[in-house]
Amino acid sequence: MRQAGILAAAGLYALKNNVQRLQEDHDNAAWMAEQLRAIGADVTRHDTNMLFVRVGEEQARRSASLCRRRGY
Repeated sequence: MRQAGILAAAGLYALKNNVQRLQEDHDNAAWMAEQLRAIGADVTRHDTNMLFVRVGEEQARRSASLCRRRGY
C-alpha cells in the first residue's frame, strides 16, 4: 500500500497545483493519438495523458529511424 499512497500523493499535488499543465498534457496526448492513428498505428487512450501504441515490425523500424534522425 505504500506505493499506492505515494502515487496518490503525486496525483493530489497535481490536482491542487498543476491543473492547467495537466490539461495541456491531455491535449498533447490527444493530438499525438490522432497523428499516430493517421499513419496506421493502433492507439489506445483512456482519457489520460498516456498512450498505448501497437505497431507492426516495419512501422516500428521506420518510426525508430525517424526518431533517430530527429534526435529523439
